Amino acid sequence: MAENRIMVEGMYPPGTTLPVTGTVTTTPSGTQNVAVTSPLSGTSVATASGTATATTSLTAATTGTGTSVDFGASKSNITMAILVTGTVTAGVMGMDTSQDGTNWVSDGTVNLATNTNTMLTVSAEAWRFARARVTTNITGGATATCTIMAGG
Repeated sequence: MAENRIMVEGMYPPGTTLPVTGTVTTTPSGTQNVAVTSPLSGTSVATASGTATATTSLTAATTGTGTSVDFGASKSNITMAILVTGTVTAGVMGMDTSQDGTNWVSDGTVNLATNTNTMLTVSAEAWRFARARVTTNITGGATATCTIMAGG
């Protein structure tokens, strides 16, 4: 899934709702309202209707480092879902976090198992960026897809 970004120019007080028009390739489509919240709240932009969705960092991977996910502000609770398809003979997935998108810290790893979905979570820490990373190549014919979501 591609990441959508919205840039709002100008100064708007917290709670201001702005109409955003464009083509959205996933539900919902058309014009959506965007709530501009205080930068001190930990949320830079939140949709007024609908829910936040997870962003894919790695797709059907056996090796490598995924694309970084920018939450727009620091988040204290980050979850990475790891969806494993196929037979695993070896494989370890990790989640990296960063405050600046350049310097990364390993924030945990998990051993992968055949056709078994799992997750990694980070809580009570402040990070703006996260990414998936295969720390031990996945062998045996399996692949892993990782999605990342944050809140708080």
